[in-house]
Amino acid sequence: MPSFLAKGLTQGEKALEAEEADLVSRPVSPAELAAMICDGRVRDSCTLAAIALLRVKGLLML
Repeated sequence: MPSFLAKGLTQGEKALEAEEADLVSRPVSPAELAAMICDGRVRDSCTLAAIALLRVKGLLML
């Protein structure tokens, strides 16, 4: 699964496809991300794997 780390982005208009209609995205701090993982709000295996990969590569400090 390819993973990408985007930095310096600004939010623009959403152009979601039908199956993405309930998708919610918002910026979170590293501390909030860690809390979300610990309390079970982030449970998706692909997301957790991407976060782990970024940590191993030193690109994300939690």
